[in-house]
Amino acid sequence: DAGERRADVVLSDFDGKSCRPDFLSSVSEAFKAEGLSVSVNWPYKGGKITQRYGRPELKHHTLQIELNRALYMNEQTRQMLHPEFEELSQKLERVLGKVAAFVDAAVKS
Repeated sequence: DAGERRADVVLSDFDGKSCRPDFLSSVSEAFKAEGLSVSVNWPYKGGKITQRYGRPELKHHTLQIELNRALYMNEQTRQMLHPEFEELSQKLERVLGKVAAFVDAAVKS
């Protein structure tokens, strides 16, 4: 992907093997609702953790989430961009709230 801007968020589920599709979709939609671009399984399909621990058939759902560093840091100097970091932190808090609500509803059903 040389020269291409990567998505703000990369979600990896080991090509659909490590979590339920509706969980992946819920997380993706939560990030998109915050104005973040999302890619699924590209350029990362998931690491050893998703491969080893993701067992949806046993109700063990694993999703790898990669954040583009350009959202919160100057990649040339590696300096934190404080206003951007604070804004991203608030977005992540809202995303996690939506994910928690999805999980809570899934457990109750």
